[in-house]
Amino acid sequence: TGTFDGDGHVIKNFKITEVPTFTNATATALPEGTTTVYCTNVGLFGAVQSGTIKNLGVEDVSITVDNKTKESAINRVGALVGRLTGTVTNCYAKNITCRKLDSNAGTNMSGFIGVLRGKSTITDCYVNGFDVDTENPNRITANAFVDAAEGENNESVITNCYVVNAIKNRVTKFYAFAVEGKGGDNSVLKLNNCWSTDINGSGADKSLSRGNI
Repeated sequence: TGTFDGDGHVIKNFKITEVPTFTNATATALPEGTTTVYCTNVGLFGAVQSGTIKNLGVEDVSITVDNKTKESAINRVGALVGRLTGTVTNCYAKNITCRKLDSNAGTNMSGFIGVLRGKSTITDCYVNGFDVDTENPNRITANAFVDAAEGENNESVITNCYVVNAIKNRVTKFYAFAVEGKGGDNSVLKLNNCWSTDINGSGADKSLSRGNI
């Protein structure tokens, strides 16, 4: 909760390296007896709950996620925020590099914010430069701005935002803004006055998004 006001400052040249850190003993919604290992909410701000981030830039960020085994999964990865339930205004991410090391485990990652929950809002923000690569293209979704809207009754809104200079390498699906609104029939991500250009790489989709948009 609360407000983080960057006052126009920029945080530069930092690295995030994550490996799975807890098992289904502390995770929810996993079948009894499974040994899946999860690591979630990876970013400068791991999770924001009913809070606000404004007037902040992040530049030259390197994110590497390492799934040690095929039973592990890393989700909600973003340079600024891993999971947002709140508001982000007048922020940006520039020159973001994401790498997923080889495994059969699933990973969801984004250059800006991993996932949106509740009725989150993002206004007057942008991504300039997002480069994503993986050694296993069938087990990752990556999107330059936000990976997904997540949870029941999600009514998140993105307004006056854009993506430029995004490069996708060996990722099965790649969009500028989001894969989908997921987590329930009432989960919808709304885009108002958003645009993208220079979305490149083999298999990159030039459309803004797909799913419940």
